[in-house]
Amino acid sequence: AILQHQTLDITAYVKIDEVPFDFERRRLSVVTHTSGEADHLFVTKGAPESVLPLADRIEIGGVITALDDVTRAQVITTHDAMCAEGLRVLAVAWRRIDVRPAYGKADETALVFAGFIGFADPVLPEVADVLAETPQQSFAVSDFSDAPPARWLTAVKLVVENVVNISAMPSDVTMEGTIRLATVT
Repeated sequence: AILQHQTLDITAYVKIDEVPFDFERRRLSVVTHTSGEADHLFVTKGAPESVLPLADRIEIGGVITALDDVTRAQVITTHDAMCAEGLRVLAVAWRRIDVRPAYGKADETALVFAGFIGFADPVLPEVADVLAETPQQSFAVSDFSDAPPARWLTAVKLVVENVVNISAMPSDVTMEGTIRLATVT
């Protein structure tokens, strides 16, 4: 999808610094400079549940307003809807920041929420054949114990749409670790 989208001219932006991704923060930030600007642009992208708490404002149609509780709930609803469509979702936020020698994790605050980026990962055609060849096999998705509910929606959506001959969706879908998504017959 990104390759099919219009090309953006980013030649005016020069990368100045980076706050690298790590698995605890689940985000990455870059600092850029544009010729003629007195300050820098600090852009953060990452897991929505990691980026959204750092934003206190939102930009809609070029207008920046406070990210109040009502608007935050609408943003979360949009995120959940994207996950329910099977998309992997990243949040993007930014702020203007003073020029200095270095930047760090402490600068990831008072951000302006810009929006979400949704990624669709097409399932390989051979997945249905592989699943069909494993009768009575239960598939478990583990490592979801710390995942927000919207991530579960993404996993369930992908399984429901791509697993053939689902005999039952079990009732043991919980927020406490391993879940069984489907039984293939």
